[in-house]
Amino acid sequence: MGNLDQAVAAYREAVRLRPQLAEIHVDLGVGLQEMEKIDEAIAEYEHALRLKPQLATAHYNLGLALMLRGICSAVLRSTRGGRRSKTSKDYFNRFPSRAGMEVKLPDDQRLLIHAEQGMGDTIQFVRYLPMVMQRAKK
Repeated sequence: MGNLDQAVAAYREAVRLRPQLAEIHVDLGVGLQEMEKIDEAIAEYEHALRLKPQLATAHYNLGLALMLRGICSAVLRSTRGGRRSKTSKDYFNRFPSRAGMEVKLPDDQRLLIHAEQGMGDTIQFVRYLPMVMQRAKK
């Protein structure tokens, strides 16, 4: 379409016609988020999750929107919800989550660092690898 206002209007109409289709609520939320209407986007993602609790895209986008709002504890809950989703095609479940674990390794073991979100996040957080390695040596 090229016009975000028109796209959001079309998604609103789609929601009016098919209010029980969770994926449309997610799509509307994405458009609203692009328009910087974060609270409305969050409401759409939450509505989608009430309709379809395991919808990975709703969890993921809700996590991003909450992060924009600075609600970090809710971000963790939402992204964990996406991990449990059957629709995530095992993308999030390739390796077990070890969030917050103490990093200590015996000399004969290695630490696997796994990028799960995408290239941008990987580039953003690769700067922490030296700190992780320092903690692993202790």
